[in-house]
Parts: sequence; structure tokens; C-alpha cells
Amino acid sequence: LDTLGTAIYFNGIAANGTLQFFEAEEETNGSFRVRQLSEGGFDRVNQLPSQNPSALTTYLVYATRDGSSPLGGGWISYLDVDNPGEEVQVTPVRPGFAGFRWIRGTSQFLTTIADGPNQGQVLLVNAETHEQRVLTNDPGIKFDPYGWFAPEFGGNLAFHATTDLTDLTIYRDTGGEFFEPVATLPPPAATDLRYVQSAEPFVSKGGRSLISLTLKDDPGSVYSDVSDSQIWI
Repeated sequence: LDTLGTAIYFNGIAANGTLQFFEAEEETNGSFRVRQLSEGGFDRVNQLPSQNPSALTTYLVYATRDGSSPLGGGWISYLDVDNPGEEVQVTPVRPGFAGFRWIRGTSQFLTTIADGPNQGQVLLVNAETHEQRVLTNDPGIKFDPYGWFAPEFGGNLAFHATTDLTDLTIYRDTGGEFFEPVATLPPPAATDLRYVQSAEPFVSKGGRSLISLTLKDDPGSVYSDVSDSQIWI
């Protein structure tokens, strides 16, 4: 979603057999114009598009599988769909550190730094200006950070992140160099499922911040390791 309207972004198999990005835009006659965005000799996957109705373009944040990072894998990267060949690398892909989410209504996303002195901390990336800012400096790996504008904090930016695979920590902007952790939410006592996945914030019509999430019985994959799970708000 941008000033030009809406589009669909998906993975497709390119002529060389790699997974690349394709764009589908609806024509006035109801058909779709499809074009291949990315190309190269390695896969690009898990693409998430920005949703900023005031932006002149859309950005994709995603993971690569090129083996060129310092950790031997790929990169969390982003690109402008109008200039898909100009790929910007942000941080290596690392198990337990991965995760990236757009702040809805902006061209900014949050991710977790995978290496270096700030590893495990949350990074704010502005895809339009390429500016980056480290938002946290407390102990622990902040997995899958997700930001929103919280009515409870005057409409300022807040975010949550999963810590130790089992808890959600809430952070808010208090005007300092780093965001302040204001609450840590463990799984409720009413369930024996302890591991968090896909926690996503939203604001209700009544102006209240809520988080939807999956609780599961194993920290691993829902496709191969998990035998029981529940959806909570």
C-alpha cells in the first residue's frame, strides 16, 4: 500500500530455479499485471511489504540465502520496489535472532541485531532515508520485535519483543537514547503452554492496545516440533 494504490508481492521460481520476488498489480479491467522484481543466483524469501499510504513507493524487507554474511548465512535486507536492484543489507540472518516487522503506516521496520557489540538488541530502520537507530541496551535477545503507536503512551511509538522464547517485554519511547522496558508478560497461569510465537499488536476501536499471539508446547517449528498450540489475546 502506497500513494499509487495496492499491490501483491509474492515468491516465485525464476528461470534459474531460485526463489525471487514478483509483483502483481490489478489493472482497470480486473486482470493482473505481473512482473519479476528481483534476480540473481540465490533465494530471497519471507518478504514483507511496507504499508504506508503516504509513501511514494513500497519497500520489501526479507531474508536472503546467499551465504555471504559473517555468520555464514544470508542477510536481512530491504529494497525499494521501484529500484529492486539496489539491495540494502542490515544484519545477518541468525536462528533465534531473526524477525522483522514494519511499523504500520510508516516506511520503518524493526529487527534484531545478530552480531557485533549490539547483538540481541532492537534496531529501527528507516527504509526511505536508510537511517538506523539502536533502541535497546538491556540484557537478553529481543526476538521478533513489533512496533505500534500506543494510545496508552500518548500515541507514541512502542514495541514488544519476545525474550527467552517465553515472555513478551513491552518497550516505550520516553525521549531518551534508548526505549524503556515497562512490562514483561509471561504466559498466563491458565495455560501450560509456555512458548510464544507470532505476537502481533493492534489497537482496538475503543483505543486500547492489544496483542494477539500463539502459545505452543515447544520452542521449535509449528510444522514439525509443536504438538499443541493456542491463540491468545
